[in-house]
Amino acid sequence: MAPTLAIEAGAGTLPATRAWQRSRRFFALVVFALLFIAGGVLFGALTPAAAAGASTGTRLAPHRAVYEITLARAEHSSGIATLKGRMVYELSGSACKGFVQRLRMVLEMTDRDGKVTLSDIRSTNREPGDGSRYEFRIETYDNGRLNEETAGTARRGRDGKGVVVELMTPRMGPIELPGDVLFPIQHARAIIVAAKAGKRSLRANVYDGSEKGRKYFDTFTFIGRPYPATSAPTLPRARGAEALSGLASWPVAISYYEPAQEPDEGLPSYEMSFRYYANGVTRQLLTDYGNFAIRGALKQIELLPAPPCRGSP
Repeated sequence: MAPTLAIEAGAGTLPATRAWQRSRRFFALVVFALLFIAGGVLFGALTPAAAAGASTGTRLAPHRAVYEITLARAEHSSGIATLKGRMVYELSGSACKGFVQRLRMVLEMTDRDGKVTLSDIRSTNREPGDGSRYEFRIETYDNGRLNEETAGTARRGRDGKGVVVELMTPRMGPIELPGDVLFPIQHARAIIVAAKAGKRSLRANVYDGSEKGRKYFDTFTFIGRPYPATSAPTLPRARGAEALSGLASWPVAISYYEPAQEPDEGLPSYEMSFRYYANGVTRQLLTDYGNFAIRGALKQIELLPAPPCRGSP
């Protein structure tokens, strides 16, 4: 929702208000906006069934991570003068018990006129290991007042031909999505398999409940060559980061497009990059919206106990 692939240009320029709203989405998504290509076909589309099969045996480590948020750059057109904050992200559960993601991010942004806005973003998502359902709730508070709330459930049809979203907040009729839409945990587990298999490019539709729960994105992902295991000492210090020592990791960059837009037909809505570890932990986060970019630096990581699955040691 990041040395790493430097994505510092190429994203479409957004109006300041819209860009600021979308910047909130990045950190809620970054850990899970990860894709997998099945069957060894470059630029192929990943199906939910392929994602489930490919990720069998891939374990995400339950953990709690703290990130420092800073402004990487901002053009005058962004309307942003300064930005800083902190994010706490927690992943709990397992493939057999289901996963729960909790996030809280507090950001202080000053615009070009000197107005300060304190935003508090809270998110809780639940997803079973088989990716059959996705429950989400996202709340945004500005200066202590609830500004926006989205809550709903996406269910995958038993025949695999479609996904239906029911929004409770704001309440509205069912939203139908393509059957090949993937949920966040499917992405997170599958990217590890893809990276280990040496895949370098992949494409998939992604739904995570953002954008008020009403849309999905067509994403295009690049996976770089794995970092040397000895590269950890060169990273900025983070409390508990020794738990990542010796783990395989890769630079990952993702571009987000509107569903009807082909990657070669124009600029993406935004781009992001990060370093991704084999246990699902991310660091060196960077997102670029064209007229401004944001970084997230890992400051603390704590691995949490995982509930045992039947038959596991």
